[in-house]
Amino acid sequence: MAKKRLIKLFTLYSLLFTLLIPLFPVQVQGAPFNPDFIISDSELIDYKAMSEKTIHEFLNRWGTLGSYTTENIYGEKKKVSEIIWEASQKFRLNPQFLLALLQKEQSLITTTNPSQRQYDWATGFSCYGGKCNNDYKGFGKQVYYAAQRTREKYLNELEQNGRTFTGWGPGITKTTLDGINVTPLNKATACLYTYNPYQGGTVIEGRLIGANYNFWKIWNRWFTKIYPDGTLLQEEESPGVWLIQNDLKRPFLTRGALLSRYDPQKIIVTPKGNLQRYETGKPIKFAEYSLLESPKGTVYLLVGDNRRGIASSEVFRSIGFSREEVIKVDWEDLEIYPEEKPITMKSIYPTGALLQNRDTGGVYFIEEGVKYPIWSRELLKTNFKGREIIAIREEELSKFPTGDPVKFKDGELVASREGRSVYIISQGEKRPFATREVLEGLGYKWENVIWTTPVALSLHPAGEPVYLISEEVKIAMTNRNK
Repeated sequence: MAKKRLIKLFTLYSLLFTLLIPLFPVQVQGAPFNPDFIISDSELIDYKAMSEKTIHEFLNRWGTLGSYTTENIYGEKKKVSEIIWEASQKFRLNPQFLLALLQKEQSLITTTNPSQRQYDWATGFSCYGGKCNNDYKGFGKQVYYAAQRTREKYLNELEQNGRTFTGWGPGITKTTLDGINVTPLNKATACLYTYNPYQGGTVIEGRLIGANYNFWKIWNRWFTKIYPDGTLLQEEESPGVWLIQNDLKRPFLTRGALLSRYDPQKIIVTPKGNLQRYETGKPIKFAEYSLLESPKGTVYLLVGDNRRGIASSEVFRSIGFSREEVIKVDWEDLEIYPEEKPITMKSIYPTGALLQNRDTGGVYFIEEGVKYPIWSRELLKTNFKGREIIAIREEELSKFPTGDPVKFKDGELVASREGRSVYIISQGEKRPFATREVLEGLGYKWENVIWTTPVALSLHPAGEPVYLISEEVKIAMTNRNK
């Protein structure tokens, strides 16, 4: 009976091997600053990225602008956060774009006591060669007209003509005022060069030019989204899928490797550039429970991120494995998987098994001769979807020593039916989303939240809250409040 189950299991993964469609080329590298691509189009127009309250909190904790009030273009007294948020909503632009612009032009977000000139020419709008047009003087006007110009002129021109009035457009090579040939890859980048036609990160006549290079640094330091361990990410317009693990991005090199471990419905599509903050970790090439044969002829079973050698041909046959499912690989493929103790005749259920107590109904996951209790139906359904449950008598089950209860896997969204917080499991901890806006802003889906019991949730120790802002900004904000 056990043999038939194993054959059925490996037949499933044999089918997955027919889906060895590459998701990535062999070499995968992180991206440095690319002058042709500053931010994505979707990031530029994500006007729901921050609420007015979130903007106010960001300003108030990071600098002093949160305490300022001033006139908008209609002469109404407004908080700075209201002026930024209202402009972003009216012109359907990301408020984070305006915040980065304020920092890039005048360092207004972090300056604790800005000068009147910094404040009056907050976004550098209508300032050329050191001279500024007084018709646009004042914080309210600066923010409003910078947003209006971006939406109603630059983006409209790009939509209608493929280029802005100064000639910047996707696929069009143009020389910046600091002498760099740039070919924007999208509309957002063309807009930024139209607004400020310098690449930046350059020196002209002994003066360091920040410009779009500084905008890129600010954006990636503040607003590149930080994802907890276990998250599946896919960049826009890219087929590749990555697993975030130990602050590394691990590429799935085949579709079978992905489908054998994760539900593709939980993949988050993120704007281009969000993955570049992560260094690249070891690739995930083979499906879970793959049989890999080394150049020396040893057959290994992949269990998670480890490989276990099968002690002999007799063990191989007795467990129910088939030679048809064995994949011959090079040492390069094997060496990325740490080797654990081999599978011998004494190994019971090498791929694990679900056993149910016939008397009490309790279900356990059996692995290496230890039974691990499963404390909720949700844990059983999520971690062992499609796995067969074997009913046995209590006296048989009692022969296995009891281990720690099974927990939710990293990357799962969980919540108690009796609580209000939603958590993501990361490195075994339950990390609450700071707000509903954070969950949605990072791209997680409410339909993927697992509603479980308080007891099952209590298996995970509490971790740090999840925010939209980067860890660097969060730490600085926290220190400022001390």
